[in-house]
Amino acid sequence: MGSKYNAIIGIHIGHDRCAAVIKEGIVAASIAEERLDRIKYSPGDLLPTESISCVLKIAQIKPNEISAVAVTFGGLVFTRSILRSWQLEVMAYFEIEESQIHFVGHHLAHAYAVYYTSAFDETAIMIADGAGDMLNEHQCEAESYYLAKDGNIELFFARTQSMPTKYGSPLTEYRGDYMFDSESKLPIGIGRKYEQLTKLIGFTFGQAGKTMGLSPYGTQLIAHLPETLGMKHTLTRGDYLKQLDEQQLASGQPYNMFIQQNKANIAKDIQTMTEQLLLSCIEELAQKTQTENLCLSGGVFLNCVANKKVLDSQYFKNVFITPASGDDGQAIGAAYFVHNKVFKGTVSKRRFNPYLGPEYTNKECMRAATKLKLEFKQFDETEILIDQLTDALIKDEVFGLLQGRSETGPRALGNRSIVASPFGQHMRDHINSNIKYREDFRPFAPMITEEAAATFFEIDCESPYMLLTCHVRPQYREMLPAITHVNGSARLQTIRQSDNPFLHRLLTVFGTKTQIPVLLNTSFNTAREPIVETPFDALRTLKESSLDGVILEHIWVSK
Repeated sequence: MGSKYNAIIGIHIGHDRCAAVIKEGIVAASIAEERLDRIKYSPGDLLPTESISCVLKIAQIKPNEISAVAVTFGGLVFTRSILRSWQLEVMAYFEIEESQIHFVGHHLAHAYAVYYTSAFDETAIMIADGAGDMLNEHQCEAESYYLAKDGNIELFFARTQSMPTKYGSPLTEYRGDYMFDSESKLPIGIGRKYEQLTKLIGFTFGQAGKTMGLSPYGTQLIAHLPETLGMKHTLTRGDYLKQLDEQQLASGQPYNMFIQQNKANIAKDIQTMTEQLLLSCIEELAQKTQTENLCLSGGVFLNCVANKKVLDSQYFKNVFITPASGDDGQAIGAAYFVHNKVFKGTVSKRRFNPYLGPEYTNKECMRAATKLKLEFKQFDETEILIDQLTDALIKDEVFGLLQGRSETGPRALGNRSIVASPFGQHMRDHINSNIKYREDFRPFAPMITEEAAATFFEIDCESPYMLLTCHVRPQYREMLPAITHVNGSARLQTIRQSDNPFLHRLLTVFGTKTQIPVLLNTSFNTAREPIVETPFDALRTLKESSLDGVILEHIWVSK
């Protein structure tokens, strides 16, 4: 390693603001601002001060002890005036010199985040999201491809997309009949196309997961792909929309009625198109790089259905996707970029631990319950707590879990989760309607001990970050309706004992009592709210929903 440092902090500004601290090449802490300010996606052009303060506290670092600050953004042209404005803010907050501040490209931060959290030394990398940095006033990053080896990352190929001209109605972004012909021919990224059709069918920013969940209910309406596939594909803003317009006109129905009647079919079409496009890009990447490892990051790779198709294609022998693939992982990547480029640091490859947020003591949990005038019981022995919790779950009670450090990324991985029995369709309907307050087509994910996964699910690899979909084995689908989607699939999380002893034991005891070591796992939040972070957040959700209880470390709180 070059010159030594105390710690590096990474900061992301934009939507999904976040902060992370790296010490000695290891992520010491990472959290998204939304977990703390309670604003979904926490968009903004200001420093994410709550997450900065949080990760510094976890890492036991004072602001003026930071060796360097790495900053990323998305969706801006980095003008001199913007950079200077941020430099002054960062210098004032951390009391550091201008030379200690480093700005990192959006896709490059994604690449460093996934490479440095993988176990690979040599790997190909694909980054795909809604949009990365603006390269000029007309173009921004669409998909980027890198080669990494010995800690260094080099750009292999990049594809850009055009920014739409803003005029008249916002419908010009996603309705073909509102687009000028010249506008419809502009290149668009895979992720932005998915967002475009997500808006078309009535969902909003950040709700592409709803489109993915709706797609199995549809049948293919229009089979469409751009003229050229692969890394240099020619997807445009008007692709698919023009064909959709033709079908709508032929139907004789008003536009909105046609879209609503075909909502699931359109979701099916964009999901299928995305999978085929990604596979064509990754096949070409494999042919041209001749490496057996692949890293994937960017919001597109939160699509666990497409991820499994990539894995099953076997274009690469090994595939790694970081759990914070969206912009809430940018801070980690920015910090690793400075670790490598400025301090010449390497990283010892190890299994990535996603539990990087704060944790709370039993006393803090009891104080929160007392403040909210809720009765509670403290358990001295974990085994007794788990035994009683499994009994409650078997009786169809639904509990929130706040255990240990919170997860990085948008998926609840057991430490800020709602858990329930996987048996009975009524459980899925109850949680959707009375606890999560969300659409009835939304599926729930199962968690299972890693060693039992292949018995109940059609999967031959681990899935620790809930980023892969697989099929429930046919003989168990009727037995597990609460976690089985309409097409027989499930977004699986496998639990290794060494990663999360509490969850592994909970699943093991539940399995001993029911012969099925599977639990329904969904994020601990209600609709339009971020995942809970603190004991107070958890207990407020208990009071405002139909949860039966909450387990805060060793504190049992029920209504």
